[in-house]
Amino acid sequence: MSPELQPRTAAENSHASPEQGGSQMSPPQFKLGAAGAPVQAKAEAGPGMVAIPSNLQASHDTGCGCDNCGPAQMMVAAAPETAQAPAMQLKPDPAAPIQMAGGDKETGTPETVTPSYTGKDYTISKNAKLLTQGADSNGIPEFNALQAEIGKTYAVTKAVIPNGSKVKLVSTATSTEGGKTKEVAEVTVVSVPKGQSETHVGQTYWTTRTNVSEAADADGNSSIVSTTANIRSAPTAIMGVESIPSGTKVQVTTTRGISEFPTDLRGQNNEARNNYHSQRYMRLYLNVTWTDTKGVARSGWISADDVTGGFANEVLGTQPIPAGNVIDSAPNHKMIGTAKASLLTLGDLSYDKYKYVGKNKVAIANGTMVQILKKSSDGKFVQVSSEDNSVAGEWTSIGNLTMSKPKKVGEGETAINFYPINNDQAYVRIESQGFKDSGNSLVRGDFVETYASKDGKVEVAKVTKTGDKYEPAKEKYWMDPAHLTDGWSTDMYGTNAAWGVVVIGGVKMAQYRGQKEFVNLGGSGGKMKQVSLEAYPNLMKMVSAAKSNTGTGGKADPIGIEINSCFRTYFSQKYFDDNENKAGFNSAASPGTSDHQDSNAFDLNNLQDANVYTWLKNNAWKYDIVQNVQASNERHHWAYLPGKGKEGVYTTWGTKSNQSW
Repeated sequence: MSPELQPRTAAENSHASPEQGGSQMSPPQFKLGAAGAPVQAKAEAGPGMVAIPSNLQASHDTGCGCDNCGPAQMMVAAAPETAQAPAMQLKPDPAAPIQMAGGDKETGTPETVTPSYTGKDYTISKNAKLLTQGADSNGIPEFNALQAEIGKTYAVTKAVIPNGSKVKLVSTATSTEGGKTKEVAEVTVVSVPKGQSETHVGQTYWTTRTNVSEAADADGNSSIVSTTANIRSAPTAIMGVESIPSGTKVQVTTTRGISEFPTDLRGQNNEARNNYHSQRYMRLYLNVTWTDTKGVARSGWISADDVTGGFANEVLGTQPIPAGNVIDSAPNHKMIGTAKASLLTLGDLSYDKYKYVGKNKVAIANGTMVQILKKSSDGKFVQVSSEDNSVAGEWTSIGNLTMSKPKKVGEGETAINFYPINNDQAYVRIESQGFKDSGNSLVRGDFVETYASKDGKVEVAKVTKTGDKYEPAKEKYWMDPAHLTDGWSTDMYGTNAAWGVVVIGGVKMAQYRGQKEFVNLGGSGGKMKQVSLEAYPNLMKMVSAAKSNTGTGGKADPIGIEINSCFRTYFSQKYFDDNENKAGFNSAASPGTSDHQDSNAFDLNNLQDANVYTWLKNNAWKYDIVQNVQASNERHHWAYLPGKGKEGVYTTWGTKSNQSW
């Protein structure tokens, strides 16, 4: 057995793949590409769209896989035809300015998104442990050790040295801030630009070194070169402070969200992934500054759920589209795209299929004289050609020949025996290659090289990485091509890849929908969430409107909407799918087929708060945000679907969809 391959247990051999529930679909047709490599036929799905056959999804098309929900039936976000819309619908103008952080003020399109937490004060809700930012063996930041720094910090204040001021550089130093260091400079202000307060002149301040020009002028003076040259506090010794007391006011300077599984964790067992997911996946951390009870300015890292109200709906900035994630796109480079792919070996040849022309079986005419070219291993079938050349190399049952009445054509060693066909139903058979299960399998994400196609199967060898080299295994197997996707990719096209479902010819396909730019938001439970740039304006307008809600008599009655689950990468969806049968998990869509992977769906906190649900039912439609899942326990699942919002129709239950959750 090849060491690269995974043996299957007897239990696994006795059951179909977990994704093989329901009726089996025919494998996609392949054609030969460069160097004889099989190339998967693409469905027409529009420019930039690649439809990937997914015939192993049948048992998972009804589950959302989020933190709270269970099985769901998919519905499109279109109002029932019987619904009566009011004569005039009041909805926010989609072209209006976003009135949120960042964005194009004329069109409302958030070309760039500015973090919303800068300059705000937050209150510590409990004794917040200080954390040190380190890194694990994968290079992923960790924040799980108590801060034990011994050094100095020069905390940032709100005061600013005017841009363009002339200063004398007195000294430089290093400020220790949340496990990192930053160079700072001590300067004395010589002059300030016209119109600025002269009170700065003669004062000595600390500021970040990059706020001061590197070179001095002819008079030996440097310049302030930033409009945000904040004054830092005097140096304060850090002696291993462990926590920030409850009630302390803090300011957030930077944030860090851990938002993806490291590559080398994907091949490990579920226990390792579970541990990673529960402790670190999507966690949000804040670098904060504060003044302690003795008036000493300090800074450090804390968890986002340590501030009052959490960090829900704060805008952290955008996640731009990274460089391409496909290692290469050679025609014979494929990757396993299903949970498990059985590896096959060659079996016996079979002749159980008839040859057809249209709906009619092809038969050799009664009385035709044929010679035998080859016999099957069991002698039951023969390959024949006719004396009159009307039949060339066809297979049929040996019983269709009258072997006792040969006709010899030719003389001596070159003589050939021809036998008469003896009935009107001497049907032509198709010789097909049989395959048998090898007991080995590959899993989603494995790389393979393909070599040849035979009777609907493709020959493959697993590719392993050693250093910077990719080496195919010596042992080759055969596989159903429905398990394969094109190219070698470290993470199914990256952390910004959107996926969805399309139905083509009655077959559900997992569809790659291109790269999207995301906005990072603070979510519930101290986690980081991501929503598409196109859904962000309407979502945040809705959140802002709910927060400004008024009740009876115009009295303020704020509604706090929080995001429990939002965009998921291919591999985060895989995590839910892999664990759906475990305690604490729910039914999940197969990777590439979840609505959450299309980036415009979000699970909100209305299951936990009835007031939130009432407000959403009455108002979410104004922002083209609707419920689109037919299940009472899926009422927290909402989606931004432009043009689908209609007053009084907050849900689309009763319609049909080709989407998955």
